[in-house]
Amino acid sequence: MAFVMERIEDVKRRVAARGREAVVYEEVESAANARPVFDAMMNDVLAGRIQAVECVALDRLP
Repeated sequence: MAFVMERIEDVKRRVAARGREAVVYEEVESAANARPVFDAMMNDVLAGRIQAVECVALDRLP
């Protein structure tokens, strides 16, 4: 978990250096089918509210 937190802080610093805001979408529970936080992120992407997505591992994205 420490690696993930370090990665998040690193991303926040890099994004802030570009004058932008990083928003973290984090699922609290692991679920095979329902991923409400992921769905919310994708809705924001489709609505144009998010310009980029960064993940710790590509296998975390469906």
